[in-house]
Amino acid sequence: MDLVMADLQKRGASRPRKVSTLTSTIKALLKQQQKPNSDTEVANLIAELQKRDKVVVSDTKVTYKLG
Repeated sequence: MDLVMADLQKRGASRPRKVSTLTSTIKALLKQQQKPNSDTEVANLIAELQKRDKVVVSDTKVTYKLG
């Protein structure tokens, strides 16, 4: 989770704006770190980001509250 948060903060204005792009970004990041990157794992990470109020998903769009 911290790895994903750090990457999103580092990206600044070039963060993914759609759920599909966010999913592929997280998958690539996890693969690069040799961590589990299944669809379920990525969906759980996105759900956790939503639960922590770090991302808001409406339809297919993503907005961030990384602070």
